[in-house]
Amino acid sequence: MKKDLQFFPLLKRAGLRLGLFIIFAFLVPFLILWGSIAINFSNLPGDRLRQVLAIIFALSSFSMFLFVEDLKKALKILCGSSLVLLIWFLSINPSNDKEWLPDVQKLPIITFDADNVTITDIRNFSYKSKNAFSESYYEDTFDMSKLASTDLFISYWDGLQNIAHTFVSFRFSDGKVLCASVEVRREKGETYSTSKGFFKQFELIYVLGNQNDIVKVRTNFRGEDTFMYPMTLTPEQSRQFLTSLLNAADSLRKNPKFYNTIGQNCTTTLINHLNDIDGVNIGFHQKLLMNGVSDHFAYEIGGIDNSIPFAVLKDCAFISEKAKEVQPEESFSAAIRNFVDTNIAKEKRKRDLKP
Repeated sequence: MKKDLQFFPLLKRAGLRLGLFIIFAFLVPFLILWGSIAINFSNLPGDRLRQVLAIIFALSSFSMFLFVEDLKKALKILCGSSLVLLIWFLSINPSNDKEWLPDVQKLPIITFDADNVTITDIRNFSYKSKNAFSESYYEDTFDMSKLASTDLFISYWDGLQNIAHTFVSFRFSDGKVLCASVEVRREKGETYSTSKGFFKQFELIYVLGNQNDIVKVRTNFRGEDTFMYPMTLTPEQSRQFLTSLLNAADSLRKNPKFYNTIGQNCTTTLINHLNDIDGVNIGFHQKLLMNGVSDHFAYEIGGIDNSIPFAVLKDCAFISEKAKEVQPEESFSAAIRNFVDTNIAKEKRKRDLKP
């Protein structure tokens, strides 16, 4: 009995020490790091001011735990200041009133009328180089009853296969094509940063345009490796997908949103709209953290043709070189889609002819 009584104080002391270890080895450094980053990426004016205040917060918090005699008091102060920073950070709201770069300056205006949807400010830039272009927008009306299919694009800009930009286009039986790309809405002088994307540094925009702009700028002028996959969505599923996407794009004019590197990026945002299709429920998957393999994920769940090996399909879907060969008098959209369809059909015939 005495041994049992002696055991409990030891267990209590071990638990207390473990708790203190977790607090001071993990929680305290995390709060100091998070607070410093939050200040650095806050809405305070001036990069230098934010950087100085972030350093002061980190040094003063660290020094407090070195020199303040009462550790409980120091921990309370840090937790209190972290809570204030969190409330402040959560209060930062997105805005549409900034000096935007030209390619993300205009938010599209969408009007539904039964089967017809009219889109104002569809982007149609003409490029001379990746940084030199003529700005052009137009208005068009699309008959949703003529929506035939959806294409998935994935484009790698750095030669690596882990991170990419994903976007889609919608094809109509009357020949019209509409591209939709969820992007960072950058301000003038602002560059994209993955880390900044976690801290409310960029607003979100749905760029609606044609493939001659949104696809060609990547294949022909930015030198990206771009792939196009015909999706397996039915016309009705494509309509639900596009309707969800257009409603969200239009709502940004009154209710701007922040881009988020994981929660609201080019891939996860599209998945949210795909989940608005009746019967579709795409859950979170670790592959979506590295969206450069999102095409393989789509292949696994049957979102794109999986009747041939994925490596073969990816070769068939590579359009960058073909895009550069399309002549001005040709339809860019028709040329690259026919190219992919022909490649896939050839591979299927090869397998059919095998003994």
